[in-house]
Amino acid sequence: MPPSVSRTHWQAFRVLYIAVAFAILLALFFFPSAEKGVSRPLLAIAKPAPGSSLVATLESNTLNGSREESITLEATADPATSIDNMEVCAFAPEFTVEPGCVPVRVYSKGDLVLPHAPATIRLIPRLSSGTFKVLLTASWVRCVPRSQPDAPGKGRTGSSASAPKQRLESCVRLAEKVVMPLGPVNLGVDRLTRFGGRFARFIKDLTLPIILIVLANWLTSESAKRDEDRKKHDREQEEENQIAHILLPMVMRLAVQYYLPLTLNSATFVEPLSPGRGTPQELSFSLFSFFLVARSLKEQEGGVFFKDRAAEQMFAVVNNVIRELVVEAVGSETHFTECLDHLGSWVPGGEKRWPRIAERPPAVPQGWTNLENWLVKLEEDRFQAMRYLFNILAETMRYESNAPFADWYTNSRAANLFKISGAITAPANDVFGPKSAGMLEKFQNLLASYRQGKE
Repeated sequence: MPPSVSRTHWQAFRVLYIAVAFAILLALFFFPSAEKGVSRPLLAIAKPAPGSSLVATLESNTLNGSREESITLEATADPATSIDNMEVCAFAPEFTVEPGCVPVRVYSKGDLVLPHAPATIRLIPRLSSGTFKVLLTASWVRCVPRSQPDAPGKGRTGSSASAPKQRLESCVRLAEKVVMPLGPVNLGVDRLTRFGGRFARFIKDLTLPIILIVLANWLTSESAKRDEDRKKHDREQEEENQIAHILLPMVMRLAVQYYLPLTLNSATFVEPLSPGRGTPQELSFSLFSFFLVARSLKEQEGGVFFKDRAAEQMFAVVNNVIRELVVEAVGSETHFTECLDHLGSWVPGGEKRWPRIAERPPAVPQGWTNLENWLVKLEEDRFQAMRYLFNILAETMRYESNAPFADWYTNSRAANLFKISGAITAPANDVFGPKSAGMLEKFQNLLASYRQGKE
């Protein structure tokens, strides 16, 4: 059977397919990502009090490799606001923070001394990829003015009337705290994560084309399979027709010359012309005629040639089992051969046919007489066993003789069926003794397999 189309195509382009798939995977893994934006500074702003500010600045939001960056901290306040003890701490597990906390000087907006000295915190990445935030915690102490009422006896008129009702003499120190998130900070590309995302998108984009390709291949494969099955069926039909064309003449010749006489002798033994068992002369003639035709078939043609191998094996079993009984009954193999030769001499010279019982001469070999006496004394179970075997054999040869010509009939199934007489039951395997038990068991197994689908 030739290889399928899909298998041949895969074998031809397998290396190319593997190379293309490998190239796609490399491109998905190593191809650089498109920049979604330029590098820019990051700001975090807090207002400790009105008019004041704390600004944390990271110059770049992208840190590639192990490059470090500093967070600059600047604080300013209104001259009227007092802010002391400001401290900023950075928390970022993905970075090495040096120092973790740093004091920050708060400059007054009215201070013209330049430049101001900002506080800095160094960030050193611990990882090679990912996007993270830095958490800043700022704490300070702010002085909140405390108000007191005016002194007693002061009027509400004149210069004292326009003065404030309250005056500042002291303040309350308050500890305050604020959290300032700074980020996100990009440390680079995680190639495995990027590859996974790209591969997922790639498969998603190719889902429909892949489904269409698989469906097309399946339809093509199914169509090719149907075509191949049809071609195989046509090929087998053509081979069967050729075999039938070659064998029909041979089967027809063998059936006319050998199979039909064998069937006739088998059926005559199964259904004797006389009531009961029939006459010993008639039964002996049927047995010797059967083996005379079987011997001629083997010598001239080499054996039986049936359509079913099981039928040939069944014929061989019956021939061997019954022949052994007959040889024992006539006395020896020499006496058996003498009987067959004597039977063959009944036909007048020049005639191409088998002997008839009506042509029996007055004198027959002693082996013939021995067989007749043996049949008269034969036990009933053994006699019925012989009838059973010949019954199966007659029906098998009739069926096999017609099997090659079954297509000639209008209804081949109804015209050629395997029919076994129900009046004769199957014998025990050891009916002829333990020596033949195995062969009879084989015969029953062959018959069970052979008769399926033929009845």
